[in-house]
Amino acid sequence: MKAEAGLALALLATWLVSACGSPTASPAASSPSPSTAGTPVPSAAPSNPGCDLAPAALVKAQLGLAVNDPNVTTTSQVTTCTYAVGSNPFGVLIRFQVRQDQGSFAAGRAGFPATVDISGLGDEAYSSVANNYSTLVALKGSTGILITSRATVAAERSLMVILLAKV
Repeated sequence: MKAEAGLALALLATWLVSACGSPTASPAASSPSPSTAGTPVPSAAPSNPGCDLAPAALVKAQLGLAVNDPNVTTTSQVTTCTYAVGSNPFGVLIRFQVRQDQGSFAAGRAGFPATVDISGLGDEAYSSVANNYSTLVALKGSTGILITSRATVAAERSLMVILLAKV
């Protein structure tokens, strides 16, 4: 694995460790019982924000990076979108976490080098820059969003504003 992909993975792993709950596979779809076939069943909980909020065209327009469509990884509380940039399959990472509190947000921040508070994004936000990658993380209510890329923090901020408006 190239060093740039390794750094992106390390940054993502740091934030994943702070996630509440353990990763689980998406539940398998079950067949409806004969008595409920064709009847809509209300969802027990709203769906997690996902990569549909950050299509490749939006990411490209805001970050100025030529990205491919995202690879999606979803657990019960976390959706991670990885966008290839050139030969780097982890050129851009966008991570959505639901049911995040200030404690887990602070724990995630502690895993990044030299963070800086960012005002005006969500309830609280910070950034970190290391090895040509910038990371911007924001918490809005109980939803955390992380963006890591080789774009500037200013470019990531423009994307974050759009994503925060969608959650």
